[in-house]
Amino acid sequence: MRLSRRRDVVAALALLLFVAAFVPQYRSISPIVVSLLLVPVAAIAWTVGRRGGMRGALVASVVTVALLWLVGQPVDVDGLVPSYLALVLVGGLVGRLADLRRVTERELTAVARRRREADALADAARLISEHSLDESLVERILEAAQGVLPSAYFALLLVTDDGAKLEIEADLGGRTHRGQRFSVSEGVTGRAFRSRACQLVGDTRLDPDYVAGAFGGDDDPNGVVVPAASSALAAPIEGHGRCLGVLYLEDPRPDRFGEHDAELLQAFSRYAAIALESLAAARAIRASEERFARYFRSHPIPGFITRVGDSRIIDVNEDLCALSGYSRDELIGRTSLELGLWVDPTDLERRQMRTARDGFIRDWE
Repeated sequence: MRLSRRRDVVAALALLLFVAAFVPQYRSISPIVVSLLLVPVAAIAWTVGRRGGMRGALVASVVTVALLWLVGQPVDVDGLVPSYLALVLVGGLVGRLADLRRVTERELTAVARRRREADALADAARLISEHSLDESLVERILEAAQGVLPSAYFALLLVTDDGAKLEIEADLGGRTHRGQRFSVSEGVTGRAFRSRACQLVGDTRLDPDYVAGAFGGDDDPNGVVVPAASSALAAPIEGHGRCLGVLYLEDPRPDRFGEHDAELLQAFSRYAAIALESLAAARAIRASEERFARYFRSHPIPGFITRVGDSRIIDVNEDLCALSGYSRDELIGRTSLELGLWVDPTDLERRQMRTARDGFIRDWE
């Protein structure tokens, strides 16, 4: 609003100066004075829009007549009225074209932004579906989100096992604070965690829960903590009925984030929840596999593991190697039938049929 008013003032002053410059020359240029006014009126209309252009044309018309009257120049008002009406019409039409141009530019900018946001969300989904389930997955989702939610600091905090703290798992921007913990009872992040609702803070100085310097504030010479951020945005990460953590943004600019940013951050929080649950499931599977592998390899009874499809051995324990006389490398990749481990080869066929029918075998000797 301030920029628009300042632009109107500058345009009006420029128009008045243009008019004043030509008044002394009125006797010689009176037939074309309206034509000369078309230039500044059209320029103003293109700059400030339809209303500004029409106001500029009216101002130019009135000021021109007034100045001519003040300096004692004869003015043919009746002859100038049609020309001045045409001038107002030109200002309105050019201004309307300028308004349409600005609206089109805003719409194109909005479309481009929505496309970037859609691409970022698609990248997050692709990362979850295609990327290996490791610790870098969460950071990659943060990077995708920061592409459409630029901020000075972006962090993902996870709740600790006891549910009393939020710990920074990954962060972007400036000095890293990974591993730092905050109580769930304090701060904007704690409020987002407790309420399970997005928290939008336009001015952190006015927020009673904001902890100044928690994410990198500096100390002034008097020892007072200076907030590193003027605005903040936090969204809870929810999965399967519980809050897993918080996505948190900070920026030194006041009112940096709006409702649309909050909705977008909530969308990324849902992808973060999927990623975290997938990582937890992958860790549980790896832990289970490791426990089974330790049990299988330390079991005192000879054993081997085969694929269902072709019965080829994929793992053996040391007792089978000792019993058969083959090394582990010699056994893996071959079938139990090739190794002569079956007294009656038809038993293998019956086992395969039973496995195909029931999906498992129990009490088979």
